[in-house]
Amino acid sequence: MGVIERHLSSVSAASPENGARSSAAVVQDKAAQMGKKAAVEITLSPPRGTRDFYPEDQRLKTWLFDIWRDTARRYSFEEYDAPVVEHVELYIRKAGEEVTQQLYDFKDKGDRHLSLRPEMTPSLARMVLARKNALPLPIKWFSIPQCWRYERMTRGRRREHYQWNMDIFAEAYDIRDWVEFDPSVVRGLAYYTGIVFEGFDRSRELRAICGGGRYDKLLESIGGDAVPAVGFGFGDAVIVELLKSKNLLPNFAHPNIDCIAYAMTDGLRGKLMQEVQKLRRRGIAVDAILEEKKPKWVFQRADKAKIPYVVILGEDEDQQGLVSVKNMVTGQQQRVAYNELSALLSSTPQCKKE
Repeated sequence: MGVIERHLSSVSAASPENGARSSAAVVQDKAAQMGKKAAVEITLSPPRGTRDFYPEDQRLKTWLFDIWRDTARRYSFEEYDAPVVEHVELYIRKAGEEVTQQLYDFKDKGDRHLSLRPEMTPSLARMVLARKNALPLPIKWFSIPQCWRYERMTRGRRREHYQWNMDIFAEAYDIRDWVEFDPSVVRGLAYYTGIVFEGFDRSRELRAICGGGRYDKLLESIGGDAVPAVGFGFGDAVIVELLKSKNLLPNFAHPNIDCIAYAMTDGLRGKLMQEVQKLRRRGIAVDAILEEKKPKWVFQRADKAKIPYVVILGEDEDQQGLVSVKNMVTGQQQRVAYNELSALLSSTPQCKKE
């Protein structure tokens, strides 16, 4: 029996089923090894010509976009948006050669030929035409799209950028009396039908800050009726480079947080959070510390992040219906009632520590 058992055991080990399991294990092992190797080789840089937006970069972007949005609304423009991916025919059929050679285009899984948008105006025209009988004229719309072009990079020129667009349909003014005429200005888009314009800094060290023109026949070119139209695009990359060179950018190194709130014991944390929620509803930005930390750690965090106030609730304060507030700029600390906290935190310290 021992011989037979050994024989059957050897046959079983060589059976197709076990062979398949063995082969699968080898494949999985190789795949795991390849996966580990691939993980090591992943680059930590974004694709060439693109950017990561860390919090300080995002603060700059938000600041710039807020200025653009505020300006547009002061002139009664309404904001719109469109997909970042469009049918490639929207650009190949109607745009100039420069744009068609710079498209990030691809076939999707349904074999549709698509492209990341290189600019926003064709999407705008498509949207206007889609509701041509429902939109009251004149149309005054603005957008801040991210646009993509595979082009040679220089200072102020990337392969992706955000662009502030302002466009008017059925109310295009003649601006020839407002600008300096320069016959050398040529815009790289074929749909312009009249005057085109560009804006530069006076030293002309950078490419155009903005540019645009008349495109009265753009709607007609995609199947609609000709409608007078004018618009411009204002990119983020060049204006930021210019403001940096003139030292005109605000400091975005630190978060815009008004205070840190901290409870000395677990039992007080719930009560503190009730007050934190009240402050947040009043528009005060509060970073609540929910972990067990020493007061020294809290003060160091506030100092490092340039947060102007620290609010601390301890047993003594709680018994008196008060909280302690430290001004991180002046170093002064005081106890205040809950109903006085919002007014105190809304006041801006004279300066922050550098």
